[in-house]
Amino acid sequence: MITQLPLTSFQSMLISDHLLDILYVRPAIATVGRIIEKAIENIWRVG
Repeated sequence: MITQLPLTSFQSMLISDHLLDILYVRPAIATVGRIIEKAIENIWRVG
């Protein structure tokens, strides 16, 4: 049992990291991408 505890805690850490990635990192990247696209469009219009 003792040898299996570190593995399970490590796995749960990986799973929670993956959930954080899906919930926060990807939407943030998508939002930043949209902002950059809008900025590029505005620059092209002005230029």
